[in-house]
Amino acid sequence: MSPFQAVAPNPKLPLLAAHLKAPTAVVAGQALRYQVVLANRSQVAVNFADSCAAYSESLGGGAGLESVKVVRAYELNCASAGTLLPGESVTFDMVLDTPRAAPHIRAVLQWGLEPWSGFVVGAVAVSAQVKIT
Repeated sequence: MSPFQAVAPNPKLPLLAAHLKAPTAVVAGQALRYQVVLANRSQVAVNFADSCAAYSESLGGGAGLESVKVVRAYELNCASAGTLLPGESVTFDMVLDTPRAAPHIRAVLQWGLEPWSGFVVGAVAVSAQVKIT
């Protein structure tokens, strides 16, 4: 018997899950264009106009990539997202500049929604492998 108990999510709190749509390759020094899909997995509407969230994105990690690291933090464009009803999703277009000095390596693109008031994040971070050519 475990000393830990599972806690079910509160159905009255917004619960978001994230999914990443990214290309498999990008040219060094050019913009990496990708999309993040946020889905409302709760039973209540999520009004982005009431409370907007910050996110962070990074490119790096993995073998041979210790010297290549790009990290950025921004706020989502919540005005265009409006209200997300239960089961609905919204797609955000993202752009991250890649370093010119990083050709011919494999990188890990990571995106994460920062904690903010009144929301619960189902998938704190999502990632995808991207080859820099």
